[in-house]
Amino acid sequence: MNQGLSLEELQEKTEIQLNFLEAMEADDFDQLPSTFYARSFLRKYAWAVELDERIVLDAYDSGSMITYEEVDVDEEDLSGRRRS
Repeated sequence: MNQGLSLEELQEKTEIQLNFLEAMEADDFDQLPSTFYARSFLRKYAWAVELDERIVLDAYDSGSMITYEEVDVDEEDLSGRRRS
């Protein structure tokens, strides 16, 4: 789901600890401190890889995580996003 970014780049961009990013990449959310943190980390992760956080959170809530290739990214939507 990481759009070609290394875990180190994601760590720098999101400020999420590397071990938590590794757990998220492996869909091992039991390694995260709590559901609250999992959802917070997923929001940051979605922002970092330019995905709609609602899609990512819905996938998490349903217990069926997705890969970046499975998401239909609308380039027009991305061009209108604010960058920080």
